[in-house]
Amino acid sequence: MPSATVQKIPRTILQTFKTRRVPAGLFGATKSWLELNPEYEYRFYDDDGCRTLIKEHFGEQTLACYESLTRGAFRADLWRYCALYVHGGVYADADTVCTRPLRKLIRENDDFIVSRGKYRRFLFNAFICSVPRHPFLKNAIDTAVERITAGDLANPVGAEVLGMGVNKTLGRDLSSRFRVGNHNIAGFSFRILRKIDTPWPSGRRVLDGFRTAFMCHYKGYFDDLKQAGVSHWKY
Repeated sequence: MPSATVQKIPRTILQTFKTRRVPAGLFGATKSWLELNPEYEYRFYDDDGCRTLIKEHFGEQTLACYESLTRGAFRADLWRYCALYVHGGVYADADTVCTRPLRKLIRENDDFIVSRGKYRRFLFNAFICSVPRHPFLKNAIDTAVERITAGDLANPVGAEVLGMGVNKTLGRDLSSRFRVGNHNIAGFSFRILRKIDTPWPSGRRVLDGFRTAFMCHYKGYFDDLKQAGVSHWKY
């Protein structure tokens, strides 16, 4: 279904999981993004596809860093920055559940959308919308490669690194805090949504204003991973 409106962020949804054989609950979560956004192209990458994208578009050092990460979640973190840098579009964790159409979230002139939880210098990377080749993503990739190469493997690619990449681009201290809302800093316009943590049935979610944009996990996600023989941080 083509859309009549023009927007800078490509209408492409990017998601990944270790394999294409996903648990039923995870399949239902990914399906929510297709059903509410029929005008979007959908691309799903397994481990082989993720490695191929990095190999084709980035140097040997980035690929070596990707392959050195032993935790699947860390590899997915680095891959999402790379995939969005190359293609642009919308990245969403495969366990998130879309509850609001993207056409109601993404504005015509948006360049970059992300969210922030209670740790104000971290940017929650389970959902990122971006134009291709955004400097925020390039600096996040470079920061991750630097940390992995230096042997800093405690948290080399996640929400802290995305925050550092954005701050580096803006010319700010790397530990500067982020505020929820619309921003125009150093010539870069971007939006930060609010992530809130509440127990079920409300659950962890990201808000666009006062409306839920998506749920951070579907109920039963961790049980599904256990049955599949993988864990959230190690698949």
